[in-house]
Amino acid sequence: MKEPKNYGLIRRIDDFGRIILPKEIRQFLNIHENDPMEISLMSRGIYLEKYQPLKTLESQCERYLSALSKTCGAVCAICGREYVIGSKGIPLSTNLRLSETVREHISNLDTYHYCESSSVRLFSDGSYPVDTIQPIGTKEKPLGAVILLHYHNTTPEEISCAKLVAGILTELILNQ
Repeated sequence: MKEPKNYGLIRRIDDFGRIILPKEIRQFLNIHENDPMEISLMSRGIYLEKYQPLKTLESQCERYLSALSKTCGAVCAICGREYVIGSKGIPLSTNLRLSETVREHISNLDTYHYCESSSVRLFSDGSYPVDTIQPIGTKEKPLGAVILLHYHNTTPEEISCAKLVAGILTELILNQ
């Protein structure tokens, strides 16, 4: 999909304080009816962002990523449902949308382990081969995933560590 044009759209606020986001913007940002949105004040304006529950644990995610990277030597990331929240081993963009395949694994709470015949890429542009996806959340509330990138043959211990981190983050976010 093309990026929305870079000019200000004018919308009026109704009596209840509501404003309609144009369809093109909602489609581009993958915003659907009933999606929670986070509203923040920024200098002279309002910043509106799709709410990512895992971002509330961003500092803890960094600690778990550090431990996972040091213990396993793995290149790893923790992702929300659509974007990378943090990574260790290599810097990954937090602005690029995850590939549709990764998002499907997260939404369906499906684990994934590298298979040459059906390889998965982290981003929609085809970059970064994925070795392991360990979803975070429950069937009712998929939240994200712990992802190991494919740079060597991942050991069962590394996969277990990623699964453990995903389980801990699931518990932390559900008990907030």
